Amino acid sequence: MSTIEEKILELRDRPQLILGEATIERLRLYLFGYEDAKRDNGLDVTQDEKFMENFQKYVKEYYNQEEAALSWVSIIIKHNSGKDDKIILELFYKLFDQFRKDRKDF
Repeated sequence: MSTIEEKILELRDRPQLILGEATIERLRLYLFGYEDAKRDNGLDVTQDEKFMENFQKYVKEYYNQEEAALSWVSIIIKHNSGKDDKIILELFYKLFDQFRKDRKDF
């Protein structure tokens, strides 16, 4: 079964087909469901959890976000309010790509 990182990459080219709507909220729900399905089937999700925890830290640092309770999705939306859902999803992927490039620090 794919890692969460691989799933995010797979979704990039056709998010609307898989998610129904190409939004960051739909992506978040899909990823939660994917992780839960892996867990329900007895698969180890430790690597996925660590990856997403580090991505959360990265997004908080990128936006200089002090508020601990906000998820990576909420932070991205908060700092890009008023923008189209498609633009916000594209911004997510730019952050995701940069995180993957820089993640040796995490």
